[in-house]
Amino acid sequence: MTEARNCLLTLVFPPSLEEDVIGLLLEHPQWASRFVCFRADGHGQAMPLSGSAELVRGRTPRLIVQLIVVRAEVHQLLAELRQALASPEVAYWMVELAESGRLA
Repeated sequence: MTEARNCLLTLVFPPSLEEDVIGLLLEHPQWASRFVCFRADGHGQAMPLSGSAELVRGRTPRLIVQLIVVRAEVHQLLAELRQALASPEVAYWMVELAESGRLA
């Protein structure tokens, strides 16, 4: 019996790292069998702005990847990400899932 995927991992990073992050996740289906990726804007003092357009707008483009993982294995995936993509511009957080599933 496989362990339940009981943790939602969220990764936030600049679009310049999209191929690296997505590629790494696709290389590890044991941890990232399914995930979603969507575009967002980063706001706040801790968000590095580059270029005049970002400075004027006050926000910077970001991508968000979310995947449901086994809580006991999430740190292995994070270690792989750190080794391959050590960058202060990649942020993450995780939350415990009470429940997940499919409607049919």
